Amino acid sequence: MGASSNMCRSSNTPFNIKHPEDKMKKLFYLFFLITFTLFLSFLYQGCSKDDNPVDGGTGSATVKGTLTIPAAAPGKTVYVIIDNDMNGDNGYKYAATGTCDANTSGTYTLNDIAAGTYYIYAVVFVVGNTSSGPQSGDYYGIYGGTMNNPPSNPNATVPSSGTVTFDIDLEEMP
Repeated sequence: MGASSNMCRSSNTPFNIKHPEDKMKKLFYLFFLITFTLFLSFLYQGCSKDDNPVDGGTGSATVKGTLTIPAAAPGKTVYVIIDNDMNGDNGYKYAATGTCDANTSGTYTLNDIAAGTYYIYAVVFVVGNTSSGPQSGDYYGIYGGTMNNPPSNPNATVPSSGTVTFDIDLEEMP
């Protein structure tokens, strides 16, 4: 009888008994690690372009402006991108991200932008997200153009110092 009671003590149990919760915890941590790694690779890819400005200028300036959206999107993610092309899939030069409040306009600021001429565009992810990219129902805008009539060349000139303002009106993507 004494041997039987010793077998029930966890300190004397010769087997490593694992509960299903332990397996779920490991799966959760593995999922978290994979997700975090993908997120970091997304950030790295987004910053993968060289740091040479479009016009080869020197110095840096502050770029700021007002974004105007068609309807309030409280809690939704907004990105402002400064780049030498409009292809976000190949990275970008500079980016700022934030969260919309209950207003239909808000300001953005990016510091230390190298002198040059760029495209500046913004996306508010109302429906989509950074993983899937902009989708129908999201808001998109580009400085000096519209969704259907974007500028044919970079048109936002950033000086070598000081502050420059570029306001962008966003439209709902069809």
